[in-house]
Amino acid sequence: MLATKPTRIRRNIAYPSSVRCKEARFSILKRRPQRGRRGRQTHPKLPPAAVSTVIAVEPETLQPELGERLREIRRQRGLRLADVSEATGISSSFLSLVESGKNDVTISRLSRLCRFYGLSILDVLPRSANADAAVLRRDEHPHFFSPDEGIDVYLLVPDTDRSMMPVSMAFRPGGGLAEFSDYPGETFLAVVEGRIEVRIDEDEPVVLEEGDTVYLKAGRRYAFRNPDQERAARTLAVVSPPLSQVASERA
Repeated sequence: MLATKPTRIRRNIAYPSSVRCKEARFSILKRRPQRGRRGRQTHPKLPPAAVSTVIAVEPETLQPELGERLREIRRQRGLRLADVSEATGISSSFLSLVESGKNDVTISRLSRLCRFYGLSILDVLPRSANADAAVLRRDEHPHFFSPDEGIDVYLLVPDTDRSMMPVSMAFRPGGGLAEFSDYPGETFLAVVEGRIEVRIDEDEPVVLEEGDTVYLKAGRRYAFRNPDQERAARTLAVVSPPLSQVASERA
């Protein structure tokens, strides 16, 4: 009887472009940002083992109004794409695609841009129709979707004129941050539904179950992802101070 070769099963898993790049292979867990050409600061990406995103970027997921707002802010400040690129480590070509509504931006990169401009994420998103109210209904929360990461971000307050910023994040199956966050403030996160894997600095990943919490002091680098490929996850996070206050203090 002739021996037959075992059948190889190929799994079609789509990783974000930021994970496929050569920079994301090995030295991504260093605590300090690396320096690229001309001394420009580069921001490490997580390896494929840390992020598994299965959501492709479709035209209907693009948010052109976000790109238009970022372009308006840059031009108001008299800055070139090259100026923003040099300060944030985000390539000029990618910034151009985002501003023209042809590509989306990850949560970490959007936070980096807002910090550079001295703004909050709320300042670049469409404002809630009930922006001055103390109570926001479920459908009034400012919303940002990162298709490359499979994460929906809902800001639970109408502005940043307060000492903390509560945020709800919904992780699609396999969704997670494409980069470590280096937010200079403090972060508290509780898992409301599903499971969340937390990476802190160079420590081993920790999986949080429903009801588990994590408190991250300023200066810690961290990333969150949903390790479940079939079930979504949801978290409630609080950051303090809000991003706009951090940026104004550094200015």
